[in-house]
Amino acid sequence: MNYKISLLFLLFNFCAFSQKFDARYTQFEFSMPFKSNGFYGSTNSDGSRNDYLFIPDGLSAKIGYGIHYEENISFGLHSGIDWKINEKLVVAPIFLNTRLNLEVGQGAIALQFGWGKALAIGRGNLSGTYRRFNIGYKNDDDLTLFADLSLYNFAISGYKDFGTISIGINKIIFY
Repeated sequence: MNYKISLLFLLFNFCAFSQKFDARYTQFEFSMPFKSNGFYGSTNSDGSRNDYLFIPDGLSAKIGYGIHYEENISFGLHSGIDWKINEKLVVAPIFLNTRLNLEVGQGAIALQFGWGKALAIGRGNLSGTYRRFNIGYKNDDDLTLFADLSLYNFAISGYKDFGTISIGINKIIFY
């Protein structure tokens, strides 16, 4: 009998001191991939000079949801759409994302790594692994300006695999 009362007392104490753990986040991201300009330095047909070393090559939008620890470390499941103009390709990556925010002055350096699966839309069963490396600067409003390297591991346009370099902005909302 004494054992049951002690156990009941212990269980009530655990319930009384439990607190709600709510450490979720949602991240929205928009970026633009760039490619090198093969006609850099040449003269256009109208006589103007082609002075752009890199030119836009599509659009990218992603959304993610996950958990975080004190807004410095986060883990989540992300997905989105990547459109590549040059390859005439639309890819839907689904990946696990890890984010680390290193505080610097008023903001933070944001490092992200993602790994998952990339599925080409409208290309049959074209799919492969997806890896992403991202570095950026996060301000006090949780807006991040970033540079991104995305690697797709499937054959397209005669290449075994390909990648993109993008510049973009994301907004992370911590709950």
